[in-house]
Amino acid sequence: MPVRFVRYYLLYFSVLWFVYSVFVWVRLDVLAHFSGIDFFHTPHGTIEGRAMYGGLEVALAIFAFLGYWKPREYLMHNALLWAMINTGFVTARVIGIVVDGGTFAVPFGVLPDSWNAGAMYFLELPSALIFGSYWLRETRAARQAAPPGATASSTSASSPSASDPALSS
Repeated sequence: MPVRFVRYYLLYFSVLWFVYSVFVWVRLDVLAHFSGIDFFHTPHGTIEGRAMYGGLEVALAIFAFLGYWKPREYLMHNALLWAMINTGFVTARVIGIVVDGGTFAVPFGVLPDSWNAGAMYFLELPSALIFGSYWLRETRAARQAAPPGATASSTSASSPSASDPALSS
C-alpha cells in the first residue's frame, strides 16, 4: 500500500473525526437519536457523551492530522493506533451483534438499526485492514532491513519508506 494513500487516508480520517466530534459536541442529541444511546438521563451522562464523543475524538482527529502532516514522526504510530482502534470497534460490534441480537444486514435509512453494521462495513473494517496491513508491512520490512544485532525497538519505529518522497513534510 503506497505511503501517499495512507497519508491521504489519515487526512480523510482527521477531517471526518474532527467534523463529527465538533458536531456531536454541539448536537449530542443527534448522536443519541442515531445511535440509540441515552445521554440525557442525568447530567453525568451528557458530560460523558461530550467527553468521549467530543473531546476524545477531537484529540484523535488532531493525532491523525499529525500523521498526515508529519509522516516521518507520526505515520507509523497512527497506523498502529488506528488499526487497533478500528479492530476493537469491529470486534466489539460483532460480539455485540451476536450477543445482543443485532443484525449484520444494513437496512439503509433505518436508524439506529443500521448504525452498527453500517459503521463496521463502511468505515471500521476497511480502516482496520488499511492501517493494519500498512503497519505490518512496514514493520516487517524495517526488521528485515535492520543490521544484525539490532533490537526490535530500534527497528519498529523506523521504516524503509523513510526515504520515500511521499514522507517529506
